[in-house]
Amino acid sequence: MYVIERGASAWLCTTVIESFEVQVVQIRLRGAMKDFTKFQQSIDNFERINAGVISVYKCSKARKCEDCTKYTECNILRTVQETAQAHAEWVESNHGYTF
Repeated sequence: MYVIERGASAWLCTTVIESFEVQVVQIRLRGAMKDFTKFQQSIDNFERINAGVISVYKCSKARKCEDCTKYTECNILRTVQETAQAHAEWVESNHGYTF
């Protein structure tokens, strides 16, 4: 699984290409990280890529959270769930508009 963090928010991606082309937040990659091959190599080596206030990294080799050994006590998953809940509440309070 791949994690995108911004402040207290986090999103999970299932593939490295998804984390590279993410639509949820705008990642401002610099230098060599703009090249997908270099990005992929870094991520697959469990390196954290910092792009301003956003960071991207691989949290486990599992394809799904349920397959991860840390699943029941995962702080990343908890943060992702809180982010999704906060987003849903915000959308609802704005009558479905996401701007």
